[in-house]
Amino acid sequence: MPKKIETLEGYVIQANKYKERDTIITLLTKSEKKTVLIRGGYKPEAKNHAATLLFNKLLLDVNAAKPNFLTAEGHRTLVNNTDLYEDLQYSLLGQYVNEIILKFFQSEDPIPFDYYEGVFQAAKRGFDPLTLAFIFTSASINLLGLSPNVDECVFCGAKKNLVTFDLTEGGFICNKCASEAGKSPSSIEYLKVFRYGFKVKASQMERAVLPRATTLNCLSELSLYLQDQLGFKINSLELFLEVLK
Repeated sequence: MPKKIETLEGYVIQANKYKERDTIITLLTKSEKKTVLIRGGYKPEAKNHAATLLFNKLLLDVNAAKPNFLTAEGHRTLVNNTDLYEDLQYSLLGQYVNEIILKFFQSEDPIPFDYYEGVFQAAKRGFDPLTLAFIFTSASINLLGLSPNVDECVFCGAKKNLVTFDLTEGGFICNKCASEAGKSPSSIEYLKVFRYGFKVKASQMERAVLPRATTLNCLSELSLYLQDQLGFKINSLELFLEVLK
């Protein structure tokens, strides 16, 4: 079968050994996840090994003659993020966002590519990993169609006097409805963190560092919400939260 060469651009989010010498990677592009065979990529000394390194942004020339089995014919590293391996917080941040993409996003789902890229660009500049993780998780929930209402009361639609936030109820709740439901008001800081996470654009991810203690609690709530809604455990979450404390 003649070769049909296509060019892919994206980030390596997973790499697994295949047979004795090869590696199968998952590449996150702007629109989807692609599985690509890297021949001879398993051994560190191999010339193709650079195409298997997690977090790196690549330009891959692939043989697409068999669409369900892409094979790399050439590669170039566009952005090298392997220095993040040396910092445990950023390394775990990378593992965390990769796991969310791999477990929760199917082929037909819109991909939070801009937020994903923003995470690594900001991490390279030393920006707060906790804030980045929280924003990325919020953006992922938005794209998965699980967004809570952060603009008005989920019960009555009131836009003022929003005093608590409850993921299980669907978002913000006003003072009147919270009182009727026997729910206690949340702190102003807690409410602001949730609103910010679900509103901030990918281009503004470094606009503010969120308060640590409150954001740790909010990130834990969001991650567990994802797990409960979609049925997959985020294995990297516990260690990531522990390291951030």
